[in-house]
Amino acid sequence: MGTRDIRDYLDENDVVGEVVLLRAANENTIIVVEGSSDEKFLTHFIIVDEVDIVIAHGREKVLKAMPPIRARFPGVLCIIDADFDHLTGTDVSADDVIVTSEHDIEMMLVKSNAFNRVVGELGSKGKLAAVGQDQSPWTIIERPAHALGCLRLYSAQNDLNLKFERLRFRFLDKRTFQFAIKEMVQEVFQHSQKPNLDVPAAVGFISEWQSRQHDRHLMCCGHDFALLLGRALQSLIGSQTTVATETEQIERSLRLAFSVEDFRQTKLYDDIRAWEQRHEPYRCLVAKQNRTTVRWTSEGISEGSARLGNGVRQTLAVLTRLFDSAPGTILPLT
Repeated sequence: MGTRDIRDYLDENDVVGEVVLLRAANENTIIVVEGSSDEKFLTHFIIVDEVDIVIAHGREKVLKAMPPIRARFPGVLCIIDADFDHLTGTDVSADDVIVTSEHDIEMMLVKSNAFNRVVGELGSKGKLAAVGQDQSPWTIIERPAHALGCLRLYSAQNDLNLKFERLRFRFLDKRTFQFAIKEMVQEVFQHSQKPNLDVPAAVGFISEWQSRQHDRHLMCCGHDFALLLGRALQSLIGSQTTVATETEQIERSLRLAFSVEDFRQTKLYDDIRAWEQRHEPYRCLVAKQNRTTVRWTSEGISEGSARLGNGVRQTLAVLTRLFDSAPGTILPLT
């Protein structure tokens, strides 16, 4: 039996309790999110002195916590990942519940210009040129990410609770990114300590989805995509070290490469602005006339700098080339 994370013992009552404590302290807007990466993303764009963020550690905890919160407190907004909702026809959005237009916030970053900026900065010019003769880096990474997404959906629909964290990716040839679906399924089953599950059924499910017309990027989990991008940058499209391409480091680079203009073009931005208009005087995002000091220094340097070493220097290299504004500032939001 594996060791349980302390977060496994938290439930929706803990989320409600944190909101109660925050509201007792001030009248700030409160945004409830699923995880720490969502908080890190939002921190770049919110009015930090007027917004408090609560991390619920799970989508279901957010949704279960919102009814009692809604009944007691105004000015509380929930932002959750869509996961597979757009593919299955599920809609849990509400006046105070915003669902991402992509699978998750990480996929929103990957679908933006941030992806090409990170690839252009960390990739090898020669390797990118060679790969680009036949297909784009996006297409190469999307294939295994989509297959993994299909298996995640299969797990969710059949209550299998398959484990994808710390997967070794032995099924994937990191030099070519070629893979076999059967080998992928077998590795995930073994990794989940469930080797006796029906492999042909899972393979058939994935194959059926691969032949079905749908927006393939909605199937992809952003964490899978970031991990696979890191693997690709080690060999196929770059020559980066394992440390520099850890998933957390890649996700950090994507967040930092995601500009204010990129954010303005998202449905998430529009949805938050619409919520603000419906719930005045509560505000979330920096207004047009305001300017704020960018917060990437604390994320890119302080957070894990001793452990990441060269990875942090890679992040700083990305930043110096990606931001057109003066160092330490970002453009105001509209």
